[in-house]
Amino acid sequence: MNMTGESLKSDPPPAAGSKGGDREVRVLLIEDDRTQVLLLRAALSKSRSMRFSLEVEERLHEAESRLAGERFDIILTDLGLPDSQGLETFKRVFAAARGTPVMVMTAREDDELGLQAMSAGAQDYLVKHEVAGNLLARALRYSIERSRLQEQIGQTQKMEAIGQLAGGVAHDFNNLLTIIQGYSEILLVRHAGQDDLLSSVRPIQEAAFRAAGLTRQLLAFGRRQMMSPLPVSLNDIVTKTATTLPRVLSGDIRLELQLAPDLPLTHADPAMIEQVLTNLAANSRDAMPFGGQLTVSTYVAEIDEKNKGDHPEGVVGRHVCLEVSDTGSGIAAEVLPHIFEPFYATKKLNRTTGLGLASVHGMIKQHGGWVEVKSQPRAGTKFTAYLRASDTAVRVIPVAPSQPVVRGRETILLVEDQPTLREMISAVLTSHGYQTLEAENGAEALGLWRANSKNIDLLLTDMEMPGGVNGRELAKCLVAEKPGLCVVYSSGYSINLFGEDSLLEEGVNFLAKPYLPESLLDIIQSALAKRLP
Repeated sequence: MNMTGESLKSDPPPAAGSKGGDREVRVLLIEDDRTQVLLLRAALSKSRSMRFSLEVEERLHEAESRLAGERFDIILTDLGLPDSQGLETFKRVFAAARGTPVMVMTAREDDELGLQAMSAGAQDYLVKHEVAGNLLARALRYSIERSRLQEQIGQTQKMEAIGQLAGGVAHDFNNLLTIIQGYSEILLVRHAGQDDLLSSVRPIQEAAFRAAGLTRQLLAFGRRQMMSPLPVSLNDIVTKTATTLPRVLSGDIRLELQLAPDLPLTHADPAMIEQVLTNLAANSRDAMPFGGQLTVSTYVAEIDEKNKGDHPEGVVGRHVCLEVSDTGSGIAAEVLPHIFEPFYATKKLNRTTGLGLASVHGMIKQHGGWVEVKSQPRAGTKFTAYLRASDTAVRVIPVAPSQPVVRGRETILLVEDQPTLREMISAVLTSHGYQTLEAENGAEALGLWRANSKNIDLLLTDMEMPGGVNGRELAKCLVAEKPGLCVVYSSGYSINLFGEDSLLEEGVNFLAKPYLPESLLDIIQSALAKRLP
């Protein structure tokens, strides 16, 4: 007798507020033994913590057909079926499950088979005739939770790996953009007045500037973007950004602010939080092509050990939250796990770079926070960014003002592993009167230092180099021998990756790639002006 579609409602209903009490847990049972089905039904009926909807298939091929078009919360399967036996049964169910957790049942003498199934991916196994009382309901609940946590951990690890890859790509691309921007600027200066030539150079420079914006978003996703944190009011940032959001939103989208009074301060880079809000608003706009409502809220959330489980990336403590919700089309369940991945875009290619939500994720993570999203198709989407609340001040890194560029006469030890970039930097420096000694890596720089240390006034070095000696290690060694030596670091990564160190100050002795020749000359001139007598 085929029992397809038979359902079970637990009795009595769960207590108010109990976990899982607000919806049924849909279970697909693959079992041909009617007595076993009745026993399982009786066991689930005793559950007071969850409500179950039990649907049964006797044969594997029928279960595979259902799984191709339906979604269940968990699958419970016997490993001995009329049309399949043993571990091969689990493998077929697991393949058809498409990520739904699978538990297996074995006969008492097949305990080892259950362990083999767990090694192949099963969440757990039960021995027949040992299922009693709340054991089955508890096992199902734990298997569902275990599967959810494994998925979250896997997603976090994947995002970390993609972030490292994105940051590495941005770092290498910034080296190339420094070359493009540098030589474009040299041509513009050298051939001033030659309009035919300059009309071809300016588009190159403009394209390089736009490309630099893309690398900043990649660095944001990989948490390698430049960051200048301040003790700020999230309400102030939202209020300021809200004045510019009408330019992002269409005219038929209503914007509403719901800001909590007396919101604690948070340590944040205001420009980055503004970008987070703008990107989320743009995402909501695209989800509401025919209009709707965008609501931006702020509030305080206390994360403790009891509710930390509801926030997979959560950190215990007091947080201020930025919530952006819309009444748009929502996000499909299969898309939701991928929305923070760079270049994962469901919109038309001419409308997005696929980096908006990826950079949101990266910027909030760089602040030590996290982002959660809740959405259902045709029911809108809600993004919530969590930032640590704090009343302590942080050191603000000053940015040196621009100075008129003057000709120099000092000797600079230039250490850069990219030959074309090193050639461009050397050309800029020598054209403004500086003497340069060029090295490809730290070991080569040490050789030049031994022969010319008395004449070297400044070390200009990339932070990350091959050869076993990085920029900081090289500078530490040279400054120990010559305390008056000036040092300027450069990198395609953010200054924040190199830790809190008074030797590194953006605009003082750290030059972020890509940069223009003017910025290079300005920071060199500033560093030399501050050297010890």
